[in-house]
Amino acid sequence: MLFLFWLFLEGIPLSVRGAIITGINIFTMMLSRSRMKYVYFSSIPFTTDTTINADEAAFQYFNGITAELGYDQDKLLLSSEQIGDLLLTSKFKAYVREQALGLHFCRKSDPESKGRIENVVKYVKGNFLYGRVYCDIETLQQQVLGWLTRTGNGVAHSTVSLPIFLSSWDESFE
Repeated sequence: MLFLFWLFLEGIPLSVRGAIITGINIFTMMLSRSRMKYVYFSSIPFTTDTTINADEAAFQYFNGITAELGYDQDKLLLSSEQIGDLLLTSKFKAYVREQALGLHFCRKSDPESKGRIENVVKYVKGNFLYGRVYCDIETLQQQVLGWLTRTGNGVAHSTVSLPIFLSSWDESFE
């Protein structure tokens, strides 16, 4: 299962040539078993379109799409909830049909159902963004991809092996 999460981060200490910016928009995606991560930054708030673009960039980074995607409940993707049924926004519904995605939405106000991905956000904030000098969003995106290769996905953490190896091991069974 692939989990993803996006949010607006306020007060990340990124200095811009002497000034402090108050926040950036971050989208993270993580493979559930291998814990392989992907990070996408945006200088503008996410819309349904930018969220779909971030999804596509993550799928390209992972070289594929998993059978099921886990999302946080967000107004960019959900128009409403009726007696437990979640209604997708029209753009996201069209995207899900086009890609034939299996979906799982985390329960609202339930930290246990989205703790793993929130830990990825905390990991990126504390280990990649903290104290980083900010030039522009494109440079930041290139830097985070390099960091993911070296550290985020290149070092064994709580999994038995390196996330990059577990990810390729998972692919051999599909």
